[in-house]
Amino acid sequence: ARHFPNNDYYDENIKSLNRIINLCEEKNIKLYLIIAPYYPERLKFEENEYNLWVKKTNENIKNIPIIDFSMNIKNVRYFHDWKHINKDGVQLFNKILFDNLLYKDFL
Repeated sequence: ARHFPNNDYYDENIKSLNRIINLCEEKNIKLYLIIAPYYPERLKFEENEYNLWVKKTNENIKNIPIIDFSMNIKNVRYFHDWKHINKDGVQLFNKILFDNLLYKDFL
């Protein structure tokens, strides 16, 4: 899958993310990497590539928590297309995100 570690922009994205991480460290800002919900039917076919992407990303960034919500929305009715959640999906994801962060004392 071209969406994961081997895509043309991955290395540049990691460099940019590490610049953001460095800036947050300098400013004493706690940073979390949130992975948004992923279209469930597509994830079934790309699960191995996805897992490699998460592993590679974790290895290439400084020690910041990665909170993975990729599998939290399983109903395709919450997706506009295979990359984006729709308005109802945003509302559901916001609730999932807030409840999870609040429960884990991130907020």
